[in-house]
Amino acid sequence: MNTPQVTLRSAGLCASVCATIMLLGACASGAPRDLVRTSAPPVEATPAAGQAAQSPAVATPEARPALANDRVRAINWKQDKPGCSGSCPSINVESFEIGGEPRFNAIIDHALAYMTASEGDARQTFDTLEAYRDYFWQHAQPMDQSEFRARLLRHDPALIVAELKSGHYLTGAAHGMHATQYLNWDRRLGKVLSLDDILLPGQRPAFEQALRAAHTRWLADNDDAQEQPEQYNRLWPFQPSDNVALVQDHAIVKYDTYDIAPYSMGQPELIIPYAQLQGIFRPEYLPR
Repeated sequence: MNTPQVTLRSAGLCASVCATIMLLGACASGAPRDLVRTSAPPVEATPAAGQAAQSPAVATPEARPALANDRVRAINWKQDKPGCSGSCPSINVESFEIGGEPRFNAIIDHALAYMTASEGDARQTFDTLEAYRDYFWQHAQPMDQSEFRARLLRHDPALIVAELKSGHYLTGAAHGMHATQYLNWDRRLGKVLSLDDILLPGQRPAFEQALRAAHTRWLADNDDAQEQPEQYNRLWPFQPSDNVALVQDHAIVKYDTYDIAPYSMGQPELIIPYAQLQGIFRPEYLPR
């Protein structure tokens, strides 16, 4: 039995996922087919860590009124390979769906499935977690594991922001591999925002300058980088990224393992206060 060689594309992941989900966001008309899962009762969205609870938002030209069916439902399922006993490959999914947002819910399922590619005789990508699950059962070795998680970072009448994570642990591998992708869903436009949608025209160089400044601040708190800065910067130089989350108080830019730091550093994230993005981001995506 061949082991699927799972490759998490870091440098090109955001562009590849975003390009695909832009198309899906423009044409999707319904939620994905259900997988085997257990769903918690609908709950009100809870603020992310460190984020204050929001009072009901007043509709503005940039924010549509909140839907009556705007509850968040948890989706959690874990499954071992059917018919397997002993050490079995497994898939674990922790996600959510939002009432009244079937297109966004479908995009989450699609983007999570797209965050892995299998390399054998030919590279394969997957449109849904169900399609990936079927492939995984056919090719996985006994200790292989795949994990997919979607976490809600922001949920208000203007924007839904989600953090999508994938993790893959292959039999005999030294360690797992992980990837993170942010989704910023503009509820008024009904689309996933690319970085170019968020930026004012001609402001990408200014954004990259602000991101470089955030990287410099991050390096100042990185003991390994401070110990041998020249060697660190040579091995792990700064690189721009489009993987941006518009959370309540600042923008987060996330990197995958090996992008700008060794594996031991995990997935670095750089924080840019919105005050430093005035004149760079479109006003509708900045706090008022």
